[in-house]
Amino acid sequence: MSKIRIHQLAKELGMSTKELIELLHQLGEDVKGGLSTIDESTAEAVRHIALEGKGMEAVKAAPKRREKVLTLSRGERLPAGELASRLGIRFNRLVDWALKKKGILITPPMELEYAFIVEAAEAFGVKVEAPAGVEEVTEAEEVGVVEAAGVEKAEAAEEAEGVEAVEAVKAAEAVETAEVSVPVEVGEVGEEVREGGAEAVGVKEEVREQVAEVTALTDVRKIVSEVAKGAERIRRAREAGVVLERMRERPPVVTVMGHVDHGKTTLLDYVRKTNVAMQEVGQITQRIGASVVEHGGKKIVFIDTPGHEAFTALRARGAQVTDIAVLVVAADDGVMPQTIEAINHARAANVPIIVAINKIDKPNANPDRVRTQLAEIGLVPVEWGGNTEFVEISALRGDGVEDLLELILLQAEIMELKADPEAPTWGVILESEMDPKRGPAATVIVQQGTLRVGDFVVAGYTCGRVRAMFDDKGREVKSATPSIPVRIYGLEEVPEAGDILEVVADAKEGREIVEQRRAEAQELSRRPAKPLTLEEFFQRVQQSERKELKLIVKADAQGSLDAIVFALQRLEHPEIGISIIHRGVGNVSESDVMLAVASEAIIIGFNVRVDPGARRALQRDRVDVRIYQIIYDLIDDVKRAILGMLEPVRYERVVGVAEVRATFKSGKFGVVAGCYVKRGKIVLGLPCRVIRDGEVVYEGKISSLRRYQEERQEIPEGMECGIGVEGFTEYQVGDTIEVYTIVQEERQISEVHERPVHWEAAIITHEGENHLT
Repeated sequence: MSKIRIHQLAKELGMSTKELIELLHQLGEDVKGGLSTIDESTAEAVRHIALEGKGMEAVKAAPKRREKVLTLSRGERLPAGELASRLGIRFNRLVDWALKKKGILITPPMELEYAFIVEAAEAFGVKVEAPAGVEEVTEAEEVGVVEAAGVEKAEAAEEAEGVEAVEAVKAAEAVETAEVSVPVEVGEVGEEVREGGAEAVGVKEEVREQVAEVTALTDVRKIVSEVAKGAERIRRAREAGVVLERMRERPPVVTVMGHVDHGKTTLLDYVRKTNVAMQEVGQITQRIGASVVEHGGKKIVFIDTPGHEAFTALRARGAQVTDIAVLVVAADDGVMPQTIEAINHARAANVPIIVAINKIDKPNANPDRVRTQLAEIGLVPVEWGGNTEFVEISALRGDGVEDLLELILLQAEIMELKADPEAPTWGVILESEMDPKRGPAATVIVQQGTLRVGDFVVAGYTCGRVRAMFDDKGREVKSATPSIPVRIYGLEEVPEAGDILEVVADAKEGREIVEQRRAEAQELSRRPAKPLTLEEFFQRVQQSERKELKLIVKADAQGSLDAIVFALQRLEHPEIGISIIHRGVGNVSESDVMLAVASEAIIIGFNVRVDPGARRALQRDRVDVRIYQIIYDLIDDVKRAILGMLEPVRYERVVGVAEVRATFKSGKFGVVAGCYVKRGKIVLGLPCRVIRDGEVVYEGKISSLRRYQEERQEIPEGMECGIGVEGFTEYQVGDTIEVYTIVQEERQISEVHERPVHWEAAIITHEGENHLT
């Protein structure tokens, strides 16, 4: 049966998209936006209601659908994907509800608790009932079961010998009470701990690993929650000082997201008719850029976010200021980790997602596989009954790009994006850097009002007056209206990427605001720290005994600096800690070299140069300065520096084992042992130990090795020989001579792990030091 989009039917009936969506909801249709589709029979019914002039009264008078029922036993769990199916809703609706109401990010295979299922079912108008013939457990009985379980836990803890068993029980309880849904195996481990008593000690580490997994899930929830809060703050700021009568249509701000090397910048190349990708070092986008393109007489603002995983912070900031997210997924590669990260950020910012399946021109392209993978995480294509638009494109050849631009403008039309050009002006800093000729520079995207040359502005902890302003094509402009990105000069210092830029009355007001913010930040840093726990104390003692790699990090732009610190923050090794003693934007200066000399630090530069004064200082003082243009190389070299501070791994390797079967007197060596080589080989000159009844009685080295009257360098397995051990003659029949060697192995780069870190942890204040240990 043919289908029609909501916005098309709304135009046909002469009503707004919102009115039509409300009408369809009253009819019981599960539609979310103007790009959703309905079948022709439903559309015909809506036309009939609209043409008859009955409107909403007819809908209210229409018979309601029969109440839906979900049959489920008490305590039963369901995978999230199955729950959505049994509730008769699309999975992304369940994801949205869980994020907003419970603060939980769910995936299709995640098993959900019974209480969660009941609450979700009620939210979507479905009643949960027990199967026929199964008696309901009363609330009192349930409380009794819980109390009995508590008694069992207490008894298990009392029976356990030692504090560790009690800690294991507490860990099991922590797993049970964790807010995130935990796989069944975690519960099983908890049962073993409760029932095992003293045996609980044996599974304590396993329980802790499970708790760590729960903590990792909680970190994901925190990321999504924090980005959502940022988006909400921006939404409230947009509404401040706005007059509805002055609202005008504004261009949509589109963020291009996706995994590294999936073709995001190449797509923008084709759209902008430029060649940005080939200008990027290593063809990897290393900073946020914004550009304006025109299609069909309308403007679209694109934000190009980096694809490398270290730039998660920049990608999150891009999601906060965007209206529409274009998710680029390579048809030959499919869904990757950063693809899922991008989806989470876009969902948290509550923006619609349009999927662009790129590289369809490749021989191994499989667009349907991409659709299936994305459908499993809640992005169901419209043609499959979902509400996510999918477009197949080739960014290299331009296939399908026109369709993508049409979809973006259509989505913007449905969203009715408007702004007040006369409201108080504010915007968001997308990128900032120190221009060697013009001083501090910042890329700003205006959100409300109109930014003009000569305006006094405040951004984070700096202020100034807009002396010059340039558009995305490098042309000087006098003003910028909502959604338009511009590069401004005139700030006193380089602001932080992500700071809010606001227009103030004069320079005096700007400085007062900055001084107040700095005073508040200083007061916050002076607050007394919370008391140390015993575990934290021991952790600090252990850290103080570790070696430390000290770094001074300089970058060409604030966004790049934040991303590098974020990447370094993820590196960890049990024997080495990383300490960033200074970070800044701009070239490596003489003061950086002096600080490195005093602190024995390494200077790391990213897309910067070494000043002449610093070069002279380097001729006098020996400091390791390394300049990079690709973040991959920077991170790998830091890992190698960590390994360089470690001692090689040394261990014994048994070369051969011989059994003493007789002893012989020798004029030259005194007494030698007649032996049979049981394993490996015996090598002259190697260290050895003489073992008797399982105990080592002597350690030395092989000084003599003979096969009959012949001197040999080594004797292989299965042969008899005479062995002399330097300084030892007290052999006994049955002794074992074990020959070994000391093997020395270089440390491997795989020893340096990358732990998951909240992206906001990479944003560090200028005043304090940052110890990443």
